[in-house]
This record gives sequence, C-alpha cells and structure tokens, in this order.
Amino acid sequence: MDKHKKPLVVDGENASVEVATTDNGARITGDLEVTETSSAKSLISNTIDTDSIDTNNFTIGDYSGITSIADDVANNSPASLATARTVKTYVDANAGGTSYWHQIVSGYKINNQSTTIYYTFYRFWYENWANGDSSPTSLSDSDSYSCYFIAPRAGTITNIKIQGYATDTGATDPIKFYLYKAPLSNNEDSTTATSMGDTGTITPPAANKTFSHSIDISSSNTFAEDDRLFIWLKKDSNTGSQDLYFNMNISGEYS
Repeated sequence: MDKHKKPLVVDGENASVEVATTDNGARITGDLEVTETSSAKSLISNTIDTDSIDTNNFTIGDYSGITSIADDVANNSPASLATARTVKTYVDANAGGTSYWHQIVSGYKINNQSTTIYYTFYRFWYENWANGDSSPTSLSDSDSYSCYFIAPRAGTITNIKIQGYATDTGATDPIKFYLYKAPLSNNEDSTTATSMGDTGTITPPAANKTFSHSIDISSSNTFAEDDRLFIWLKKDSNTGSQDLYFNMNISGEYS
C-alpha cells in the first residue's frame, strides 16, 4: 500500500476500517467495541490521541469492569494504558478520586428544660429525641444502636446543614448538636464514645419562627471504617419549656 489510508472492502462495500503502511497505522471511522481481553491488550497502545476520539462511541467491554474512558478524553488528558487496570486507576484519579456521603437526620424534642441532659433518638427511624443521657462518652448497651450512620469506609464529616422550627416559652433558648463516634461493639455492657465536636450555638430567632444553620467541620472530624456515628442535642441555657423540630443533612468524604 502507499502512504494514503485505504478503506477495507467487505462484500463489495467500503468498511469503516482504513489501513495504510505501518508508519501511518489505521483509522476506524465507525464505532469501536473491544470485547475480548486479548484484543483489549493488543489494540490499546500506551497513549490515546484525544483529538481523534469520539467520546460517545469509544467503549471497552468485558475487561476488568472498565466500560469507558470518556472522562479522560473529554478532559484532553492522555492516559497511560499499559493495562486495563491502569486505565481504571487513571480515570478514577483524574475524575477527582473523591467519594462523598451524606445522611439525613430528622427529629423533634418537646418540653425540653434541661441544660445538663443530652438527647438523641432511640432508633434511627423514631423521630422523638427522648433518649437522654448525662454523658454521651459512655454508651450503654441499650444505646449501642442509636447511631445515625455505621461507616462502610474510613472518612470525615465535613458539613452539617440544619433546618428547624421552635416554639413554646423557651423557644429562643440556645442549643447545640454534639457529634460522637464509637467502634462497633460486641459482648459489652457499655462502649466509650469519642467527641467529634459540635455545631456551635444555634439560637432560634423567635417562637413560631424557622431557624437554619450550616457549619463546615475540619478538625477532629475523622472516623474509621465500622465506626458508629452519633449525634446529641443539648440546651446551652434554659428560660422555659422548648419544643424543637428539625431536619439536618450531615455530609462528608470517604478517605
């Protein structure tokens, strides 16, 4: 063949594959699908020319679970493709590599007049925060499951956003939500929990009015895989009975 690419002919018609001399390589003008492991290794070279790939039509099937390198191509960032495993590692890294999590926690606490008792739920799906304790650092066996999250991986808490409503005579009494963690427990009467900080003081503006709060957390915010995460509510000061209704989004990142 000469230096110009020439289409292959199949059943008398031009195919979507064009070839030339070794130096000029080959060009595929249609979709490319690689379904065999041996073919994937031999067809993919060390780099990809991102200017010549249609990201919607380039896929690799049945090769170590890798189905697309569209992110790399879209970012015009050539990937090292020595093996398909390297492709996955590269794409994950260049896609940001960060996995996020969040958990919605809602509830209410009525007739609260205590500045010494910490309150949480008994069961995660039970909204009434009537489960009280004078110290969240020591969890009894009956409170061992009163957590809002069991970590599938190590990570951090990075933000808490709260929307609430307050009423009753002590509606404007300031409150805080307190974060704690503890490892999974087995064959114990009690578990020691570690403080992860708090939300800072939240003061509802008036009775029968909404309140909101958002805080970023950057210290003492790490947890290990299999840690249980707990949250407690306590008044800072008391002027009367407070009815508090709230919903919050606790979010973070996996390590």
